[in-house]
Amino acid sequence: MKNMRACRKLSHPIVIMKQNIGNREEIIHETWVEEKGPIVRGCLECHSKQEETLMSSWWSGCYGSGLVLNQEEFDGFLVKYKEWNHMEEDTDLFNEEPVCEFNFVRSIYAGMNFSDSEKKREDCFWIADVLRDECDGMYFSRYMNQGKKNLCMVDGAWNPEYISYDMRSEDLYVIWSDKELDSVQAFDEKPYASYEAFRNEFMEKLQRYLPEDFDWDSHLGKLRYAVYS
Repeated sequence: MKNMRACRKLSHPIVIMKQNIGNREEIIHETWVEEKGPIVRGCLECHSKQEETLMSSWWSGCYGSGLVLNQEEFDGFLVKYKEWNHMEEDTDLFNEEPVCEFNFVRSIYAGMNFSDSEKKREDCFWIADVLRDECDGMYFSRYMNQGKKNLCMVDGAWNPEYISYDMRSEDLYVIWSDKELDSVQAFDEKPYASYEAFRNEFMEKLQRYLPEDFDWDSHLGKLRYAVYS
């Protein structure tokens, strides 16, 4: 999908390239034009002039709803994933493709020995690696706190019990929700009947691969970060 808007410093248009992946809207190209700097990729009029200098200014903004694992939790997930799916302990899952492109089999189908050709989209889930050397963020706000909705405002006033996290110093891994919570389609149909239905989706994806005492509520919420290249 292409969106057009005016350039910040100049009058000619720029292109913002976007694609929707799960409930994440990823900005492929967004132009930032400085008065005394290089013009970055995406500017229709200047694209051909500065292309060779632009890649360092490329960034992708990611936001949405999902489940977040830290590095230790992700490493434990991989151990159990291999066990449930009859793989050798030293199997390198990401030898031929990066983490974000690997087709993980949902927990409810664990152990069924799908070949890559047999895997269907509904059988799988994907994980985005949010690495501190490549990303700015993430900022994370859980949906539930001690059984109550984690709201920043209550009755028009700031809620002192509201919890959000600046996790910029960590390597993190995100499993996005299958449905968009903030899509225009939400006006016609609720993406999830309840928070419990939302949580159950992630349990279907991950439950056998995570510890029995895994705290789902502290890992589920809304998040945002930027990826640079």
